[in-house]
Amino acid sequence: MGGTGQVFDIFMNLYYWEFRTEDIRWFTFAILGAVASFLTAGLIQSRYEKQNIMITCLIVVTLLAMIKVLFRKTATRCYSGCLSVTLRWRLISAPSC
Repeated sequence: MGGTGQVFDIFMNLYYWEFRTEDIRWFTFAILGAVASFLTAGLIQSRYEKQNIMITCLIVVTLLAMIKVLFRKTATRCYSGCLSVTLRWRLISAPSC
């Protein structure tokens, strides 16, 4: 299952998102998120039930997967690869939880 997901991620990054090699190289910083999650996992497990943590994580992952496709559908990118003014305004003015 993991291998299939990785192949799909590569396809999405290259053909759907149209990332260049220069863009994909920054994905290596995702290791910082993994390290942060390992450091906070014990703290979260001591405060909440594992079932509640799992349900919350599944909901968050599902929403994030849909949000990135929504950004692709609504975003217009300028020729230099930067975010458009409209998308930047949407990200800044979005209500926070």
